[in-house]
Amino acid sequence: MNAQDLFLKLDYLSPSGVTLNVEQRASLQSSLPLLRKNLKLDLVNFWGKVFGVEKDYLIAQGFGKDLFAGKKNFVSHDGIDWVQLPEIDAATSALAEQVHARFSGDPSAESIIGIGSSTDDDAVAEEPKPAEDETPADEEEDGADGQEEASSSKRPTAVISEEKRLVHLIEAVDRDTSVVPRGAFMFTADNRVTPNASFAGLAASEAASLASYGHLRRAEALQRKSLLEREHLSKTLDFLDPLSDDIPRGAWSIRRDATSNVVTIRSLQWPGSYAYHVAGTPNFGYAYFGFGEKNSDIGFAL
Repeated sequence: MNAQDLFLKLDYLSPSGVTLNVEQRASLQSSLPLLRKNLKLDLVNFWGKVFGVEKDYLIAQGFGKDLFAGKKNFVSHDGIDWVQLPEIDAATSALAEQVHARFSGDPSAESIIGIGSSTDDDAVAEEPKPAEDETPADEEEDGADGQEEASSSKRPTAVISEEKRLVHLIEAVDRDTSVVPRGAFMFTADNRVTPNASFAGLAASEAASLASYGHLRRAEALQRKSLLEREHLSKTLDFLDPLSDDIPRGAWSIRRDATSNVVTIRSLQWPGSYAYHVAGTPNFGYAYFGFGEKNSDIGFAL
């Protein structure tokens, strides 16, 4: 969601529960333009809000001249001071995917992940260990006998910080729910993805169809289509995977308000992820307001 006219765009999603309080709105109004200016970014988007147990994370993204290259993620608790998040590799992302605990709101908090075969494949948050003098007497008696058995059954572990978990979440949500209308962005002759200045919005009849929206990421399903299937596509505008090709089918809910011409798209796979487009206008955007939990059982609910 573009930081320009942020509050107006949030109002389009407010019926879905996507909103910010007055203090956060005032902070973002002044800090996001400064973030763009200080880092010399071409575009700054407000990505959304991740709810934590103790504190919430506000997320923003910065882009250069190419939206598919050089994307930067920023995090803040108050909407004023922004910290750039690090990039993570595939191995770290695989570890983060195993953690199912809630976010605490502390970027330095760590989770312990078991590596290798075990009856319990879920990661657990690190818990404080009891002091040596608090060990019960019966455990002391059986300690020598059980020590050898425990050491043999213990599997190796890895530690991952909540900051890296947050980066993985942003990348995962972006991959699945970064929804934009067809024609809002264009693929230029020098292989860059840029906003389309001539985009005037989708017609009302087109705006209510999932086929008119795509994922703002490098195409995956599009590359698997045959030349015959891609014959009618425009290389400049049809370079994104349409939502209508997503698997499983039915993972999106689309609703059009006939009074305001606002089309709202809700992801059933990532609860809290919403996108909107005002038919006949260039107004569109998407945001995530959730706990970082993916609905992995969606295939059984459809």
